[in-house]
Amino acid sequence: MDQTIVVKGNTVQEAIHKALNMMNTSVTDVNIMILENGGTTFWGLQKKEAVVQVTKKDGPDLAVLNNQLLTAEEKTVSEPKQAFM
Repeated sequence: MDQTIVVKGNTVQEAIHKALNMMNTSVTDVNIMILENGGTTFWGLQKKEAVVQVTKKDGPDLAVLNNQLLTAEEKTVSEPKQAFM
């Protein structure tokens, strides 16, 4: 099951940092969706907080697994085979 949280911060970076600390994980292990960029409203009269939704990935990243598989195949193909005499 995916673990998802919504976090607010003064900036998007601050909100993401808070979420990663709360989930005790790194940015490579999550999917991040920016819900609100934050900043100030018209004429700078009111400050809006940034809001992000952070979802922890379920399993290993498929791109990483594919890369590892390709690397293993390249090593197997590129190693010279010894001839028996």
